[in-house]
Amino acid sequence: MIKENMHPAKLLIFGEYTILLGSLALSIPFHSFGATLRFLCPEQDDPGGTAAKSNQNLQKLCDHFLESPEVFHEFLDVHRFHTDIDNGLYLSSTIPQCYGMGSSGALCASIYSNYGVDKKDTSVGLSAENMIMLRQMFMRMESFFHGRSSGFDPLVSYLKKPLLLGADGVVTCVDLPGHLIDGHDIVLVDSGLPCNTGPLVREFLSRFAPQGNTTPSGISLTGMIDECIGAMLRGDPDETMDNIKMLSQFQLYELDHLIPKHFQACWAEGLRTGLFTLKLCGSGGGGYLICFTHDKKQTVNYFETKTIPVIQVNR
Repeated sequence: MIKENMHPAKLLIFGEYTILLGSLALSIPFHSFGATLRFLCPEQDDPGGTAAKSNQNLQKLCDHFLESPEVFHEFLDVHRFHTDIDNGLYLSSTIPQCYGMGSSGALCASIYSNYGVDKKDTSVGLSAENMIMLRQMFMRMESFFHGRSSGFDPLVSYLKKPLLLGADGVVTCVDLPGHLIDGHDIVLVDSGLPCNTGPLVREFLSRFAPQGNTTPSGISLTGMIDECIGAMLRGDPDETMDNIKMLSQFQLYELDHLIPKHFQACWAEGLRTGLFTLKLCGSGGGGYLICFTHDKKQTVNYFETKTIPVIQVNR
């Protein structure tokens, strides 16, 4: 028996890639999308075989857990998970896959929520030690999907709260205003393309941290992320937007391979006109882009005239 518990998508405002280099990271739950575990009933319709395919994918993940009992059995009831998969368990999700919205993180959060061993009461707050334990556990789980994981995405989805990852590796809950930046709105712009996180992560690390040694460019990028987060948490809108524009320019010229080619002109135009500023959302290569704007109506109209879907980010 499982308890349906909708786990939201996540929106990593700052920290994509650099979280692996030791930067700060700031992420919020994104409740427009979510995921929960359910059972497929024999009489239930399954359009396109979505539930059946999800069940098969869960079986592969469970096989991975079973192959390393010394890693996973200490915090997951893997055998009960395996039995439930045989009985038709699947993930019901509205989170776009391969879109940088934490679909794998929500899955890990859903699994731990139902099959976790000795779970802590999250309603009363968690100690720094328990936060570290949870993050390390989610790192192990999500690494199945990406080869390497920070564990941060599943943690946001599991706790359903905005989280800050500090330079010391300690994760804390943060209170954020309804408008993250005074005078500016945030929207998501749909590139129309899926992304494949694993290869992109490996390519990024080989370029900016070969053999584990962060390059000068990697250090510069990490510093920009830290400055963006610091200014946002201080509530300084001018400094925040100045830092975001610097980050956007860096990504346009140094990480252009992560920006879909048909978006590079829009990206540059936003910087030139000052109407909006784009940055990567998640691993890039497709999925959504995060767009900061001081004129949401005009910005939405700009993308709609190009038949590019836009989603508003509400806090």
